[in-house]
Amino acid sequence: MKKALLFLLLVLFTLLWAQSDYETWKAEQKEQMQQFKNEQDRQFAEFLEKNWKAFNVFKGEKLDEVPKPIKVPRVEIKEPKPLPQKNIVEAIEVPAPTPVQDLPKEKKIPEVETKKLENKATVQSESGSQAESTSKIVTKPKVQKKQEVGNVSQTKATNAIQINFFQKNLRLGYDKSLQVNLKEPIDNKKIAEFWKELSQKEFETVLKQLRNFKQDMELNDWGYALLLYKAGEQLYEDKNLATLFTWFMLTQSGYKCKIGYNDEAVKLLLASGQVFFGKPYLKVEGQRYYAVSFQNDSAKFANLYTYEGNHADAKQTMNLFLQQAPAFSSQLKEKIVEFEYRGEEFKVKLVYNPQNIEYYDVYPNTNLNIYFDSPMKREVEYEVLKQLKQILEGRSQAEAANILLRFVQTGFQYKTDAQQFGREKAFFPEETLYYPYCDCEDRSVLFSYLVRKLLKLEVLGLDYPGHVATAVRFQEEIPGDAISYDGKRYVICDPTYINADLGMAMPEFKDKKPQIIQVR
Repeated sequence: MKKALLFLLLVLFTLLWAQSDYETWKAEQKEQMQQFKNEQDRQFAEFLEKNWKAFNVFKGEKLDEVPKPIKVPRVEIKEPKPLPQKNIVEAIEVPAPTPVQDLPKEKKIPEVETKKLENKATVQSESGSQAESTSKIVTKPKVQKKQEVGNVSQTKATNAIQINFFQKNLRLGYDKSLQVNLKEPIDNKKIAEFWKELSQKEFETVLKQLRNFKQDMELNDWGYALLLYKAGEQLYEDKNLATLFTWFMLTQSGYKCKIGYNDEAVKLLLASGQVFFGKPYLKVEGQRYYAVSFQNDSAKFANLYTYEGNHADAKQTMNLFLQQAPAFSSQLKEKIVEFEYRGEEFKVKLVYNPQNIEYYDVYPNTNLNIYFDSPMKREVEYEVLKQLKQILEGRSQAEAANILLRFVQTGFQYKTDAQQFGREKAFFPEETLYYPYCDCEDRSVLFSYLVRKLLKLEVLGLDYPGHVATAVRFQEEIPGDAISYDGKRYVICDPTYINADLGMAMPEFKDKKPQIIQVR
């Protein structure tokens, strides 16, 4: 019995010793990893003190070098040509969105109105009517605003700031030692000092909270960078220090970015797989780095001082693709769009999210495929598709597509970006629902979105010099202008050629070969 007891005690002691040894090993490994991380930061700080040089800054590219037309052509409505009546659209599925505020019951706008026209010569918007759209805010009864918290122990974050991020009220805990001050003018020595100071402070607590916010709001890379900058603005109340904070946090998050400076300002430099149209850039070791800001400024500068090489962990380039629309406030706003199609008049209620519109306004202009591939906010998509499905169900596939074409052609008024904004500004699908005017790429993006979602047809974007249109692959033969791509026939559908039917290309682009934009 004693031998058995001694054996059990020996086994227990061995297990406890092994567990203690394992915990010691884990602690040593963690300390070594932390030392390695700190060593990387230390080496990078030393690197920043020395290896800077002036780089020439290249002027930002234009989204389109050829100006878009001030006025767009219009087809004179005569006897409409019959469309194929095959492939009837029996039922359109519109997925229900995540829970959202109920629309108010009082003074509810009729969802869709259809009636025969009685010798009316003109209809709404582009088709000539003087009637104006109306809009109203859709809200729930007032409730206390929820304050988002970064889920971090307050023992490590004794102070807090409030960040109003597109009406999301965020509370960010931080250690006051992060509030580093730098005397101007800022140069590479000061930047190295900033890096060294922050890397030795408790920045991980702040970084973890910001990553949680990024996930909760479903932000992509650009949204995350913007969130970091807004946090930096609150922490430092200085644009240059906010920019340095953004650079530091992006680098610690694994993004390939740099900081540049001249006598006037500090600039965040981002490497990306997409083009930032209109943004100045410089080339470092064959890679473009775009000088970005978060205020839509148009500052011009000839050169910037920066460094070659990157932090050892900075390997990820900025991706501007939108997997989903950001999850901001659920407040929606309504807008009425009216259009006419072959003797029928339609009134459609659309909705949009004001916070998303505000966010997209500071989004960089980038490659057109990003806009074609981007989704709407789920609640917005549901309301828009629900409205249009009532018009399309029971009609042939060709006629349904033609109705969507007329909806975009005549339900929205045309102006170029220069006329409306004084700058280039491509729209995400939801933006066209909000702004009073839109141009050819905006219309093409919206039309493509609706055709793919409602009719499940393949669409291509057609990028001509000075113009953007679309082409749709139908299941039956549609007469008219078309292109061949990858062995398939796609019928030209131009949402900017007013009153044009399927298969009608704008005359000046009829014989021109466009660049093809593949749409997912």
